[in-house]
Amino acid sequence: PYELSKNSFSVIICFPVIFFFIVVSAIMRVEGFPKFSAAVLIISNLLIVILSYILIKYFNMGVAGSGWGMILGFLIGNIMLSYYFFSKERTLKFCKYNFKDLKELLPTVILTGLPNGATNIFTLLRIFTLNILILGIFNTVGVAIYALCVNVVYFSYIFVRGVANTLLTISGVLFGDKDYNGILKVLKTGFCVTLLSSIVFIIIFAFFPELICNIYGLKSAEEITLTDKALKAFTFCVPFYGINYLFMCYFQCIKREKFSFVISALDNFVIVTFLVLLITKFNAELLWWGYPAAEVIMLLIITSYCLYYSKKDNLSFPFLLPKKN
Repeated sequence: PYELSKNSFSVIICFPVIFFFIVVSAIMRVEGFPKFSAAVLIISNLLIVILSYILIKYFNMGVAGSGWGMILGFLIGNIMLSYYFFSKERTLKFCKYNFKDLKELLPTVILTGLPNGATNIFTLLRIFTLNILILGIFNTVGVAIYALCVNVVYFSYIFVRGVANTLLTISGVLFGDKDYNGILKVLKTGFCVTLLSSIVFIIIFAFFPELICNIYGLKSAEEITLTDKALKAFTFCVPFYGINYLFMCYFQCIKREKFSFVISALDNFVIVTFLVLLITKFNAELLWWGYPAAEVIMLLIITSYCLYYSKKDNLSFPFLLPKKN
């Protein structure tokens, strides 16, 4: 219980630290500091990887080491982001707010931010559900491997989410100005960066599974074999997840928040959980492939949605923008 309480304590501390980081970096992107915000995001996450490795490997902190590595990485990031509050170039200032105006604005804020917020909730539900399932099949070894795969793949998602959130800010402004050519250029850049970063991580995951196992303290032949199989499956998630996440953010920009929320629910919980449960009925060792299969299915659903509304509303495919005359 004492060890569990220590791990829980690190998780609790994470909340305000990450909250400050997300809010301030989002404000900076809107204010005209996108490069600085992106640089801090990359540096912070690299620090998380390095510090987590040091705490786990050399201080024998186990799971708590990963938590404290995240806290320290984001704390350093928050110190860097604090530059914004002393910048003479910023235009947003703190002021007293009329609660009547807030009451009118709040529904719009919630609806706009719901898909991204729901992503974390659905991810938590998925991990909780699948942890129980994997524990019953592979015991604690399976849970450790699942945690490793989730953590490793998460680092690749850092770049994907960084690109997507920047895209969300810029595309929203361009959509309001009806600059559809500008939106297409931003989307092209976003998809190119996502695919290139995906290729890099695929190479790392596919060819260096033993190195990853050593970092996380998995050294037995059984653990390395199972991890190799799991990582190969999770590797295929990266490009498809990147494209799906970009579309989820993009649909928020073009006022299709409801479908954006549907993507969040299906992609992060419903489809993958259903597929993993289904696969375990036939061959439990293949359950890891539920993840890439879910991403492919989600992309097919998005494609079908875009195809339907492009024909129904006479819009361009797949981005559902007015066609050029």
